[in-house]
Amino acid sequence: MFFLFLFCCKFLELFKALPKESFELLLRNISVRERLEELWKEHASGKKLGYGKRFEALFEEVFRFFFRPLEITLRGFRQLRLLFPLPEILESLETQWELFRAWTDFIESLFSHINLITELSFGLTTPTPVKSMLDAFRESWRESIERYFRPYYFLDMEELKFYSDYPFILTKKTTQYLLDALDEWESFNGYYAEFKDLIRETYRSAIKEFIDVANSKRFKSFLEFRNNFIEISSKKFDSLLRSERYLKLQENMVSHLMDFLYRTRRFFEEMFENNPINPFATVGHVDEAHKRIMDLRRKVMELEKRVSELESKGGGKR
Repeated sequence: MFFLFLFCCKFLELFKALPKESFELLLRNISVRERLEELWKEHASGKKLGYGKRFEALFEEVFRFFFRPLEITLRGFRQLRLLFPLPEILESLETQWELFRAWTDFIESLFSHINLITELSFGLTTPTPVKSMLDAFRESWRESIERYFRPYYFLDMEELKFYSDYPFILTKKTTQYLLDALDEWESFNGYYAEFKDLIRETYRSAIKEFIDVANSKRFKSFLEFRNNFIEISSKKFDSLLRSERYLKLQENMVSHLMDFLYRTRRFFEEMFENNPINPFATVGHVDEAHKRIMDLRRKVMELEKRVSELESKGGGKR
C-alpha cells in the first residue's frame, strides 16, 4: 500500500512536470504496450490469433487521440440543436405531461378512497387520540406527495412550444448563418464518417496481414512481435497517406469543418448582437473597436505633428 502511494505521488509529479500532450501520449503508449503484451502472451501460448475485441480495443486506444478533436466538434453541434426543440421532442414532452397529470389524478383518487375507508372503519369506534394520529398521518402523507410533485407543476408546455417558433424570431442574417452551418455540418459529418471508415479499413487490412504472419510462424520474443506489428501497420498507413483518395477526402473534410466553425461562430455573434441584454463583446465588436482605436491614434499623431510644426514656426518668428 505504501509503494502504491509513492507511485501515485511520483505519477502526479510527472503530470505537473510534463506538458499535457506529452503526458497523455505517455499514457497512450503504456496502454498500447499492455494490449500488445496481452496479444503476445496469447500468441506465445500457441493459440491462433484472430481479429476480435482485443484488436478492436487496440484500434480505439491508438486512434482515440487522433479522432478526439473531430468527435468533440461533432458533439458540439448538439448545442445548436438544443436551441430549437424538434416537433417530435415537444410531442414526447406533451405526452409525458399528460401521463403525469393522469398519475396525479390517480394518486388523489386513491388518497380520497383511503380517507373514506378509514373514516367509515374507525370514525365511530376509534378513540379520539388514535383518530387524531390517523388524521396527522394522512395529512403528512398528503404534504409529502405534494412536495414531491411540486417541481413538475412548473413545467409549462405552452412555454416549451414557444421555442419551436424561435427560428422565426431571429433576423434573416442570423438564420442564414444557422442554415449554412447546418449544411456544412451535414457535409462534414458525411466526409468524416467516410474518413473514419477508411482509417478502420486500413487498420483491419494491416491486422489481417499481421495475423497471417503471426499464425504462420512463432515469434521468439515480445520485441520481435511488436516490431513486426509496427512494421506492417506503418507500411499500410504510409500507403494510405500517399493515396489520392485519402488526400481528397481529408481536403473536403477539413474544408467543410472550417466553414462549419466559421458560420457557427458568426451565428452566435449575430444572435448575441441582436440580444439587448447581452453583456459580452463579440469578435465583430472587438474588431470594430480596434479599427476605431487605430483611426483615433492616426488622427492624434496627425494633430501632434501639426501642433509640433506650428510650435516650431512660432518659435522661428520670435
